[in-house]
Amino acid sequence: MGYSISWCSLRASKESALRALGFKETDEVDQANEAPFSAAYLPSGWSIVWANDVDFASPGNLERLHLPTPVIACQIEEHSMYSACHEVNDGLLSWSVWHDAQVDVYDLNSFGNVPQEFEAIAAAQRAEQEANGGTEAGVDYIFDAPVELAMALTSYRHDRWRFDWGEPRFTAIKRRHRPRLGLFRR
Repeated sequence: MGYSISWCSLRASKESALRALGFKETDEVDQANEAPFSAAYLPSGWSIVWANDVDFASPGNLERLHLPTPVIACQIEEHSMYSACHEVNDGLLSWSVWHDAQVDVYDLNSFGNVPQEFEAIAAAQRAEQEANGGTEAGVDYIFDAPVELAMALTSYRHDRWRFDWGEPRFTAIKRRHRPRLGLFRR
């Protein structure tokens, strides 16, 4: 079994992020992220909205929203070894990086003006892949390049429960009928 999830982050209070994305708080603790959607506020100033749906934080879904702040999103599909990290700003995809092992274990693509941290992360993951047998390695190290970029930007990674700054406190959230008026691009 593996993750098939996505999450997005906004540099905003949890309440503002939920309102902007069309969610409401339930106050029900969801530490293991078992609810369809959950959210947490991090000391780094980012609010994380977690979805047990890999497509939730896809560029296409996020581009439909006209949000007042950039959104950093991460998609993780461990069954097919697909991972992606991207930024949507003002309804437009600013940049994206993605890995699809179905194409090739070394598959790693980018679009737009990716953050400067990406090159060092990608080089480290490629070196790790080579050091462990390249295409014959039993592990896909390139998969972690987009995930590590998301971590570098937001201080959050989906498969860690403890961080230098502490533990995130996730609560289940529910969809409103739709995101707040004025946030959808018409």
